[in-house]
Amino acid sequence: MKNFTLLLTFLFLSNYSFGQAENSGLDLVAVQNWSMFGRDTEIGVDKYFNKNVIHFGVSYFQNDALPGIDEGEHVYRARSFAQRLGLNFGYKRSIKLKNSDIELLPKLEIQVFDLGSVSRYEGNIINYANRVSINNSIGMDGKVKLYKKIYLIGGVEGGIILENNNDRIFNSLNDWGPFLWNMNINSSIGLMYRI
Repeated sequence: MKNFTLLLTFLFLSNYSFGQAENSGLDLVAVQNWSMFGRDTEIGVDKYFNKNVIHFGVSYFQNDALPGIDEGEHVYRARSFAQRLGLNFGYKRSIKLKNSDIELLPKLEIQVFDLGSVSRYEGNIINYANRVSINNSIGMDGKVKLYKKIYLIGGVEGGIILENNNDRIFNSLNDWGPFLWNMNINSSIGLMYRI
């Protein structure tokens, strides 16, 4: 994560230092995300530096654990308003298709929540009250112009969710010590306004 943060900082500063980009616009984004991590609504911004795009957003986590949890299932559960709030950081690369209003954006993104979770292991339901969960993903966004400065935005991505595991009750064969990990697939759709 430290290397990713350094990469984003370097790209941001290098583009800023060598003169303002010809496209230094700002997009305001509101999207709904669905994933194995859960469901959340995000409000964010995409800041352009030529073809490089830095993303920052705030998410509101919506899922609660369902009453019936299958054996081996692990679900995320917010128990307070503070646990429902998360932060998103990312880097995108803008690829505009010629003679069209379509823009593709390959991306790297990190989403961080301080959530609880619920697991079922050997018939026991285990509640973890407070765990930092980090969703790391690689994917692609697409933006299509709808009307003037309003765009439809959507995306797909995949990656790994890392969750601090210091309060674990059971050790397992795939125990990563202080971390629990799960694969993740994410899709999103929303609207964007270009300033």
